[in-house]
Amino acid sequence: MHSWIKEYMKLFFENREESYQLKHQNIPRKLYKYQPISDSNREDRLNALKDNKIWMTKAPYLNDPFDCQPTFYNETELRQFILNEGIHEKVGKTVDYLIEATDQSLKMFRNNMKVSCFSETNVNMPLWGNYADNHKGICIEYDFSQLDAKNNFIKMLYPVGYDEKRYDITNILKSVISDEYTSNPYVLFFLVMMKHNSWKYEQEWRIIDFDFEETSGKGSLIECPVKPTAIYFGLNCSEKDINKISSIVNPQEIKLKKLELKNNEYFHLNVL
Repeated sequence: MHSWIKEYMKLFFENREESYQLKHQNIPRKLYKYQPISDSNREDRLNALKDNKIWMTKAPYLNDPFDCQPTFYNETELRQFILNEGIHEKVGKTVDYLIEATDQSLKMFRNNMKVSCFSETNVNMPLWGNYADNHKGICIEYDFSQLDAKNNFIKMLYPVGYDEKRYDITNILKSVISDEYTSNPYVLFFLVMMKHNSWKYEQEWRIIDFDFEETSGKGSLIECPVKPTAIYFGLNCSEKDINKISSIVNPQEIKLKKLELKNNEYFHLNVL
């Protein structure tokens, strides 16, 4: 996890405006979105690029099964807490009911979440392979740092942290169930930014939003307040796709670049 993130989380509860400023100071000038272009969603992807929109995927459809649920709780301890405090009697429900309601609330929290992922680098080989159709796709460059710290879009942009273990939220759930809120439940929101260390290579930032209407499908598009600064075509991107994209964006505003292999000892790529 970036060293400043813990301070950012602390400030979020103590001084919201300062937290926005701290995050804004640490947003990379360039963030990159890898994506295929010739898949079954080709027309939607092209239209999104033309209309300057960004695709948001619902959390359950992300490729990491732990995405947006990097937490766990001790069920035995929580059950005992409910019994000791007599919470089940106060609300007129069984312990089993309260545990099930807790599970459903956590599930709903995740199901209503939408995510759009970006990386700090545009030359990551696994990202080109996994998300840009084995170099047949593209990588879109954005400069979100040009937006003000108080911009609503920027408020939805977060860095991803990486760890070996899931976070224990037993005490948070105790305070929520007992209606005391000694542990701020909003911490749960920040915890969705955590992923396992094996994903660290992605150097990810993400836009996080909520879809409380639970619309159908795997996600939806949102307006992007800035235009891409560049589009990088993968090594295997076809001339057809390059020409199509070149025809729907303004090359005076958005730089169009093609990757090629370098002839040297390192695994580097040229950008044309």
